[in-house]
Amino acid sequence: MNIKHSNTKKLIVLLIICIAMTFILSELFIITHAAHDCIGEHCYVCAQIHTLENLLKQLSIVGIIIMAGFFKSLTTFVFVSGNKSYVNMTPIILKVRMNN
Repeated sequence: MNIKHSNTKKLIVLLIICIAMTFILSELFIITHAAHDCIGEHCYVCAQIHTLENLLKQLSIVGIIIMAGFFKSLTTFVFVSGNKSYVNMTPIILKVRMNN
């Protein structure tokens, strides 16, 4: 595995973690501010809650895909990094004879 591929993988995992934390923190904001003291028609908290609810509705499928990708990457990283012999297997290293 070359360095460019390794850095790309780390960047993808970092991006997935950031997006997952955005979803989690958005939900926490909605939960903690649901019972706020509303000032009426121009309430900024209500506007933020409404915006976050719409965003979460629109991106719910993307969030599920991201979380599935995160868990797949995490399990792959845990299992493959524990046994590094699977990383660079080639027919030459395995001494496979390819007769036609």
